[in-house]
Amino acid sequence: MKFLDPRLLRYSRSSRGYLLATLAVAVATAVVTIMQAFLLGSIIVKIFQERLASVTPQLTALALVFGLRALLSYIGEQVSARIAVSIRAELRTQLTDRLLDDGANLTYKHGAAKISLLASRGISALDAYFGKFLPQIFIALLVPPMVGIFIFAQDKLAGIIVLATVPLIPLFGALIGMYTARATEKRWRSLGVLSSHFLDLVTGLLTLKTFGRSKQQEVNLEKSGEAYRVETMKTLRLAFLSSLALEIIATLSVALIALSVGLRLVNGSMDLRIGLLVIILAPDVYWPLRMVGAHFHSATDGIEASRTLFEILDEEHLTEGTTELTEIHEIAFRDVVVAYPGRAPIALPDFTFTRGDLIALTGPSGIGKSTAISLLLRFITPAAGTITINGREISEYTLRSLRSRIAWIPQSPRFINATLQENLTFGSSQHTTQDQLKDPLKDPLNDQVLIDALDSAGLPLSELPQGLNTAIGLGGVGISVGQGRRLAVARALLRKGDLLLCDEPSASLDALTEAHVHQSLAQQAESKDGKPGAIVLFVTHREFAEATQRIDLAAIEMVTKEGAGK
Repeated sequence: MKFLDPRLLRYSRSSRGYLLATLAVAVATAVVTIMQAFLLGSIIVKIFQERLASVTPQLTALALVFGLRALLSYIGEQVSARIAVSIRAELRTQLTDRLLDDGANLTYKHGAAKISLLASRGISALDAYFGKFLPQIFIALLVPPMVGIFIFAQDKLAGIIVLATVPLIPLFGALIGMYTARATEKRWRSLGVLSSHFLDLVTGLLTLKTFGRSKQQEVNLEKSGEAYRVETMKTLRLAFLSSLALEIIATLSVALIALSVGLRLVNGSMDLRIGLLVIILAPDVYWPLRMVGAHFHSATDGIEASRTLFEILDEEHLTEGTTELTEIHEIAFRDVVVAYPGRAPIALPDFTFTRGDLIALTGPSGIGKSTAISLLLRFITPAAGTITINGREISEYTLRSLRSRIAWIPQSPRFINATLQENLTFGSSQHTTQDQLKDPLKDPLNDQVLIDALDSAGLPLSELPQGLNTAIGLGGVGISVGQGRRLAVARALLRKGDLLLCDEPSASLDALTEAHVHQSLAQQAESKDGKPGAIVLFVTHREFAEATQRIDLAAIEMVTKEGAGK
């Protein structure tokens, strides 16, 4: 577990100024600590050997030093708190930019729940890391050596004791940190499972209630929560035991120094001023190291979150070319193989699609139907083989231009928390100009166009309580599953892409509505005004009578296996 990840300096500019400010405060704290001990020792000696009135100047100076030390502590906390806010904002901006740039691939790989947890609670957990732990690390790196050297200069024996005992605290701290890192990683992982489980549960609550399975999920959720509780308690137990161990080492070390000083003061072999100075300074050698241990456990969540965050930010961007794709004429798959972790590779057949083709891709679950769609959207990349568009590798085109030519109906449609109208026009390739705002009839996305798209998808406006202004929540709250399917179809129809990818678009629909949706999608492949129709790729388990091509991946896979056997 790294206490300071160098990637922080790369992803957050504020962290550089923060480190310099923390370093300055740590040096000043060390100097003030020595001044405070020196003045306090001098005052005590003068009180014993002279009159109280003679220490008035030193008392005034000591009060100023106390005030200066309190001021440094306040400045350190304020600087840490303010810059921590800036660092968190910069890291969230970096993560957001990364998601906007390549979010589909990251969400596909890591899952929405994990990324949401990281962007919210994960980055917020950095407060304790930046506000307390990291400043204490710098203080622990500077104060003990400076104070220890000063003690050694005053008394060699005390200096040797400090030199022998101080390394024990970071040594034990490192050993404890190794166990804590593993415990925190397990706790963070269990929290991610709990978060994903809860998100899935809320999303499918209506279905679970309908089929009477909510009680079982309640038990499963309780198990996930219990697993998180157990891991949390293990981490806390480790935190308490480690703090106790460090406290014992520090206390015994200070006691050993005090014993050596006391014995020499008794037999008169040591000056009282030096003895007091050493005894006063000794706790300040170990105190910063003890505080590192105390703050370490509160910062472990932030350290683990930052590690996960930097892993995501460091992931290689999806390779894309510089060629702008203006139109799709032909798509070809050749010897394409996709590898998934923990699964057998999926080999897709060779095929070629051209404008106007209406293809039905069939086969049982897990055979590669949705994989073909993910490849065309570039959510994943093939382990072998090539995919070409208009004769050029798909990776030679920019992602933005490629996806702008594609309309997609996902297997599980997602909607934003907005009106039905905003959900329909969200992501549309058509945009409203200023002239069209003045004349709504010229607007390519005017109300009538939206209503026609809904009718084509089998979702008449009469089904919706407030028409185009019907409110839709995240995940399709406010409309039925079937209405959500048809809304996704209407949204894809409005996009008017050269390639229309349909992943089980008619699931959850009755036979009549299904036939209507199939017909509307099939019409997208028809030529209009002398222009060829789109390529329509239809993933389905059902019969699609309108298809001009039918590719059964199960049959192809069987032939491939038989051929390999021969």
